Amino acid sequence: MWKPRSTLTPAEGSANKRSFFRGFGALKWKRRFLFLSDGAFHYGKAPHRKDKTVPLADVRRVALVSSESVLQAKAPSAYADFAWLVATAERTILFCAEDAPTMRLWATFFHTWLHRPPAARLPAVTPATSEPPSARASPTPPTETAVGVAAAVEPQPEDHARRQMDEVTSPLGGRQCATITHEQTQRYQQQRQLQLQQ
Repeated sequence: MWKPRSTLTPAEGSANKRSFFRGFGALKWKRRFLFLSDGAFHYGKAPHRKDKTVPLADVRRVALVSSESVLQAKAPSAYADFAWLVATAERTILFCAEDAPTMRLWATFFHTWLHRPPAARLPAVTPATSEPPSARASPTPPTETAVGVAAAVEPQPEDHARRQMDEVTSPLGGRQCATITHEQTQRYQQQRQLQLQQ
């Protein structure tokens, strides 16, 4: 996985596209290894090294990012087609996976986590125990941790379509998640915040 430095998200909501990518790419992109442990996702300079930790409960949004956007942010061109981000209330973290299956696995895991039924719990999260093939990719969530994720996020030829999640059957109760766009996710997050404030 490749990552630039993170950017802060304004308190009143998510930043617009121009200001959102302004904080990315100022420094060289560096390889980071991601893994899950203790109800959080971690990333670091070496496998299973916890340089940064983000509790899963803090994750507010996951989205695929167009290759044009990450190329403007000086992403490695070989991995620009596999960009995705995770956002919390305080920051947005941008990653470029080294291949499409790795990107789909991580994006699908976070999508499943965000859209799980309120009473459902994911199994205990444990770090990946083996090195990825040829040690070139980040460790990915084990199948049981990722709740049996399938390839639910497919890159599309059109940039706007890349932000859509294909229909997927949730392993939590067999419920179906409808196709969700980035804009729909933002509207849902705004409505949810308003409900919490009342």
